[in-house]
Amino acid sequence: MNTNSRAQQRGTYTYGILIQDTDGFNMANYHVGFTKGPALEVKSQYPGDVAVGLTFSNGGFDEAQYCIHSTRAPGDTGNRGAWSFNGVLCELSDLDGFYNDDPRLTNVIAIGSAFFLNGRHGLNLSAGSGFKLGQSIFSANNRENHGGDHVMLSGTVTDVNLDGSSFVRSDGRNPVDYDVVLADRADQISVQDVKHAGATKGDIDSHGSGQYIALSAVYSGRSTTLGADRLALAGTTPPIGGRRLEAGTCAAGIAVVASAQPSMAAIASPAGTDAGDGFQIRAFVSAPGAVTVKVCAISSATPVTTRYNVRVLE
Repeated sequence: MNTNSRAQQRGTYTYGILIQDTDGFNMANYHVGFTKGPALEVKSQYPGDVAVGLTFSNGGFDEAQYCIHSTRAPGDTGNRGAWSFNGVLCELSDLDGFYNDDPRLTNVIAIGSAFFLNGRHGLNLSAGSGFKLGQSIFSANNRENHGGDHVMLSGTVTDVNLDGSSFVRSDGRNPVDYDVVLADRADQISVQDVKHAGATKGDIDSHGSGQYIALSAVYSGRSTTLGADRLALAGTTPPIGGRRLEAGTCAAGIAVVASAQPSMAAIASPAGTDAGDGFQIRAFVSAPGAVTVKVCAISSATPVTTRYNVRVLE
């Protein structure tokens, strides 16, 4: 479907697109916005409504309350997930570029998206899991200068990947406070190999209670705020697995983590596919600057080959 659903006058329509119940929706080459409410609103009409298999390609959402807005009403039970945004631009929203507070939402792919000049946050996720937004661009959000950040991850959201993204400031626009904020129980977050520039208070503010956070980033040289017992050191192992293990035996790999010491605690989580059921994952600082990760079989089986993100706590 190709469409232009942009009103001639702001506020003529409440939504640009309203999705209530679908198991497949495809739109390409679109321009949606100039609305009083969200440009794209995903909201159930009845408790069992589903919203799965949404695909948007080569288009833009702009001049709306939110570019993309997903929320859960009390009593909602239907599935929500498998959303794909390819080549999407989210800009000039009054509040957030992409907002979600629905814990049912999972498996969202928006790699290489652009979030420009939004009023509050470019990305604001407080629930759900499986968000892949690597290689995206976040530029000069906080249009109204009221405490915005490029990315806000809070609540119970898990498994968010922002690797390879860029955070930049546009001339003449209000800078954000932080490029990325990790709060509450946000967990399994990866912000690696990214570029920072222009946030006023620091690159990353991590003050929640999440346990698996990888922040091995290319910082701009300014301060990064980390709460007590937060990540100080991180790395990634080579691929581990792929061969059969007898019960009680292990496959191992080593992650290089500068400044790690044997007195420090280490944890590891899969960077991609999980090893599978029936395995124990152990991590420890085996030598200065080196963390060993072991994948051990409880019963004879072959672990799936994957890399492991390592976190070391001082």
